[in-house]
Amino acid sequence: MAFVKSKVFLILEVSFIIVTAISFLQISKKKNSIETEINDLQKERGRALEESRELDKMEQDALSDSYIELEAKRKLGYRKEGETVVVFYEDDLPQGDGKNGTRDVRADPPGTNFIKWLRYFFP
Repeated sequence: MAFVKSKVFLILEVSFIIVTAISFLQISKKKNSIETEINDLQKERGRALEESRELDKMEQDALSDSYIELEAKRKLGYRKEGETVVVFYEDDLPQGDGKNGTRDVRADPPGTNFIKWLRYFFP
């Protein structure tokens, strides 16, 4: 009993508590960093899954007959027999009514590309 009440035992107890507390803090810090890494990886996984879904949809669209036909019309000038193709592009040539210096450049007479550019910039 004398050993339990001695100063040496008290020092051993305090040392054990300090070592245990330090170990607990280190483990807690490592646990927090691992949880943060898990959360980051889950977010990245979610973004990758969303991108994968978008790519799958784009692939399905690209394999459809209507998409293939549309791209052939746009890029290759394809048209069916007896069909008149009119394609409207969002970023088409500027249109205008003549006010504010705007005009419809498609109404210009045909010519070389250089001549068309000259007419566009110097009406």
